[in-house]
Amino acid sequence: MHLIGLTLPAHGHEPDWLLARRRAAADRFAAIGFPTTHDEDWRQTSVKSVVAHPFTLAESATVTAEQIAPFRVPDARVLVFINGRHSAELSDTFELPEGCGWGSLAQSISVFPALWETPLQRRPIDSLNAFEALNEALWEGGAFLYIAKDADVATPIQILHVLTGTDPALINVPKTVVVLESGAKATVIQTAAGLSTGHRLHCGVTEIHLREGASLDHYHIQRQRHDASAIGTIHIWQDAGSSLNSDSVTLGGALVRTQVNVELLGEKADAVLNGLYVLDGDRHADLTTLIDHAVPHTTSKQRYKGILDDQSHGVFTGKVIVRPNAQKISAEQSNPNLLLSDDAIVNSQPQLEIYADDVKCSHGATIGQLDDDALFYLQSRGIDLDSAKAIMTYAFAADVIADMALAPLRAQLGEILMGTLLHGGMPAEVAALFTTEVPV
Repeated sequence: MHLIGLTLPAHGHEPDWLLARRRAAADRFAAIGFPTTHDEDWRQTSVKSVVAHPFTLAESATVTAEQIAPFRVPDARVLVFINGRHSAELSDTFELPEGCGWGSLAQSISVFPALWETPLQRRPIDSLNAFEALNEALWEGGAFLYIAKDADVATPIQILHVLTGTDPALINVPKTVVVLESGAKATVIQTAAGLSTGHRLHCGVTEIHLREGASLDHYHIQRQRHDASAIGTIHIWQDAGSSLNSDSVTLGGALVRTQVNVELLGEKADAVLNGLYVLDGDRHADLTTLIDHAVPHTTSKQRYKGILDDQSHGVFTGKVIVRPNAQKISAEQSNPNLLLSDDAIVNSQPQLEIYADDVKCSHGATIGQLDDDALFYLQSRGIDLDSAKAIMTYAFAADVIADMALAPLRAQLGEILMGTLLHGGMPAEVAALFTTEVPV
């Protein structure tokens, strides 16, 4: 399959409404084509090099437990999806409270048609960008998680999407749907990982539905290989009184673009979004957010941090919309960035569209470098320059990780981050400064 010549897989077993939706998505893709830098939303991110390859749609592949072990989060129950398809052999077996369910999205559609028809059709086809349309047309298998009314799932659930295969160029189009009914509580970790080398494109879409009073801690961890690309969307709908804490961390990928859309549809809905991207070489990361305050008495807070070295390029575009009559809302946004090289570039574009007059909205962006006096102080205490830079850079990022409620994930990401900053090695005297917990 070449991306331009879209051919739909056979889906004869699916309901008519889903087949029609796939055809409409294929038509949407054919009509708009891939975005270019002439499109405002993609002005700072060119996908020309990504889509130039004759990609093959990733099929079933063999993966071992040892291969995915580095990507598992300790103490979480893990659901593994290889090239978009559920792997029962690699997934944990566990029970959820009565009425809850998890597994293959495709199977759940036939088992619970009334449950999935509405969520899967919530986004209008004519609102999808090219990559979202590709996903809607081509996804197979898929992941779903359903948490029943008032269920409290104490154990974290990790959805691990793995892309691998032997073809020179592969595209993976995983779709994930998460539904928390009224009063439900859960912790969900989404990890995207790559195992094979070559031209790889992870083109994922996640849709999260939080009903009235639901509470979700959500983590999205991008750990692709450095020669792979990942372009995806997370869309979240929040009803009245629902609570979202979502953290996005980008630690891999040659080109990564993650778009997070949050619709606050009910009063007293609250969304907290944090993010961290760490770039080196000529890697590129684009974090784009849209927070839509559709009703009064809603709150949102965003904090996205970037660390950039060498010739890397970071983009943050954060838009907040306050609809007419959406009074008494509060929206905060910040985007601090740390440049470790004179050649690294950051483009930060905070945006506010306010159509109500009784609101509290703020935004800010900073771009800076390491403080020379602080570096000198650390060196005067016997710490070499590279380690001193790593410690200060780690401290810049640490508050994003430290605020994560999930301790095992905090420790895992802290270790990966420090190893990355020190290029895989940590002198013993530096390691002694850190515990398994990320310092605040």
